[in-house]
Amino acid sequence: MGLEYASVRTFFGVPKGFQDAALADSGRLIAEMNPHGPNCAKVENGTRNRWKEKTGLEPQDSRFTVIVPIHNEERFLPAALGAIARSDIPSSAHVNFVFVTNNCTDSSSQIVDQFMNTFGKVGKNTFLPGDINELKDSGLDAEYSSTTYGNMTFTRLNTSTASKANALNLGNYLAVQKGDKIAVSVDANNFVEPDAVASLFGTAYES
Repeated sequence: MGLEYASVRTFFGVPKGFQDAALADSGRLIAEMNPHGPNCAKVENGTRNRWKEKTGLEPQDSRFTVIVPIHNEERFLPAALGAIARSDIPSSAHVNFVFVTNNCTDSSSQIVDQFMNTFGKVGKNTFLPGDINELKDSGLDAEYSSTTYGNMTFTRLNTSTASKANALNLGNYLAVQKGDKIAVSVDANNFVEPDAVASLFGTAYES
């Protein structure tokens, strides 16, 4: 990810515990936030080992969706995305990140697209009419943004419908379309610990 996510301004308003942990681990933070950096292979190998230890699965055998509902979160969103970026999720895991900007009147959509662009060129796709009808959200934009990195996909949907429940429904629909049996949710104003997503997935898989 772009190093601006590790800048001082990113941490404004972020809980002190997260600040301390992130700043103390700045070397790893910056490396993991730059998937095209010189330490990428070393970081990936360490992440792969931690993932298997935490979940009991090889990354390539892991498949799930992470849904992030977003409503006017421009103040906290860069730091929240930075926290997601430094999660112990190897790129060989089949993870579908779904960011749903719902009724945003700030720059949240642009922030997410900029974040996604650090992984690969963000392209535009269009839902099929049948998908639009199935989702039953009259405020949903037919066009959505997406990119990929390794086995990971990053998708941003936009809707004028202000509802977290609806945002989760949209994310779950994409999870089903991808064939995922597990979906977890992370709020856009939360700063997840590096092993949080692995813990959520591992617990869900065991169940």
